[in-house]
Amino acid sequence: MTSNQATTQITNVISGDYRIDVLLESANFRWNYPQPLKTPVTVTYSFMTAAPTYAEADDKKGFTPFNDAQKTATKDILAQISAQFDVTFKEVADSADSYGQIRFGNNDQGETSAGYASYPDPSGNPAGGDLYINNQDPANLEGITPGTNAYATLVHEIGHTLGLKHPGNYNAGEAASTDPGNFLAKDEDSEANTIMSYVKTPQQLERDFFGKYDILALDYLYGARSFKTGGDIYSFGNNAGGLLQIINDDGGIDTIDASTATVAATIDLRDSGSSSVGQLSDGAAAQNNLTIAFGDIIENAIGSALGDTITGNSSANSITGGAGNDTLDGGDGIDSAVFQGTKSAYTISPQGAGWTIADGTSGRDGTDALAKIERLKFSDFSVALDVGATSNAGIAAKILGAVFGKSEVANKQYAGIGLKYLDSGTSYADLMKLALDVKLGAGFSTSSEVTLLYTNLVSATPSAADIAYWEGTVTSNQFTQTTLAIMAADHALNTNNIQLAGLAATGLEYIPA
Repeated sequence: MTSNQATTQITNVISGDYRIDVLLESANFRWNYPQPLKTPVTVTYSFMTAAPTYAEADDKKGFTPFNDAQKTATKDILAQISAQFDVTFKEVADSADSYGQIRFGNNDQGETSAGYASYPDPSGNPAGGDLYINNQDPANLEGITPGTNAYATLVHEIGHTLGLKHPGNYNAGEAASTDPGNFLAKDEDSEANTIMSYVKTPQQLERDFFGKYDILALDYLYGARSFKTGGDIYSFGNNAGGLLQIINDDGGIDTIDASTATVAATIDLRDSGSSSVGQLSDGAAAQNNLTIAFGDIIENAIGSALGDTITGNSSANSITGGAGNDTLDGGDGIDSAVFQGTKSAYTISPQGAGWTIADGTSGRDGTDALAKIERLKFSDFSVALDVGATSNAGIAAKILGAVFGKSEVANKQYAGIGLKYLDSGTSYADLMKLALDVKLGAGFSTSSEVTLLYTNLVSATPSAADIAYWEGTVTSNQFTQTTLAIMAADHALNTNNIQLAGLAATGLEYIPA
């Protein structure tokens, strides 16, 4: 179906975040009510053995219990929810007089729906939390695996039992409501954002879990557990194209890896970014089938052997395009593009605001177009591209030239040490002070500093008068020892000596420290 909601409408402000409020009828429809929001809660569940005595006639029509396949899928979904949110599920026996807060069963819904479920009822109505799957469609009862409509239906209906509503003004088998409510605009109302939506993605893919809006809403109601805090590798081959997936990850240095796919990947590492990985059963490339949860950071990406498009985020991203002609955009942060061969095998060329990196070895890394990439990592050493006067590699080169001499700009180990400090947040001034201490020894005199800087900049020993003059600028507090050295490093004599303008076109070679 499609939505006709032109703009998002929030009649009942609940959380203040429209992405949450379009999924909530009330903040009271939750199992931890009347305790405060986000209070951890244990929720019991059971599989109906017979239609509940309190059930309506439509609920009882054609009742059958869940089969083993349905039970297995249900337990899998509940386990995933419990791992990510502060809801602990406990299975209990089901009878006419004793049963779980959430109950699962099948009934005859004709052709009106695949399933339906009730919200938690704060008044204590036992029907609150009851879930029924339509047993008139055999596809709902067998082969219930991620990527199937049957599995997505279970996740959707379980969402209702936890308090989530549809984001749009619709309900299976019913006309649209004429009452005002919280409804999501049609350009966002999609299963790409929430499994509670009725609007399919263009490729008709099914979700294997909740979407990024759902995760916000469940966190709002129940609170989130710490989840996936290590260095996780999320691998996506061709089969990943058959379903809609989400990455919910709370920490560690993580990687999206599409290297086994035989179709090009589009990977977006940005917060809530949408990626395209894998292929459909007919071989077509999947589109926008992978998202990252709001607020989550995935640091690294590995592309396929074809022409991928990879976009980084504000972290220090490591991006491996792999074979094929890739388009890599690092975004903010100090980002690296990784290549398989030695640096001598590649041609590095400035291209507008970015770079083109061409591999001379056929079939290996191809020709990649880079934007906002600060580092190139080859198998023998690396190249820093941020050689502007105020950028980290430019600052490192200026310090090397002023303190250690222009020849040391080519010292890859020294350059690597300087970049390690700068990339980790050390200031220009602090690194300059450290360099002076290393070169001259702690507690060095201003005269020794002046002699060092003067010699490196003009290739001559300063006169006594020159030394006295520059010592005087420190004594008078015009400069400190550190700011005097920074002035020298920034001077055209130094930047010309180290050929900073030329480095901006070739990069600064270094060995990572």
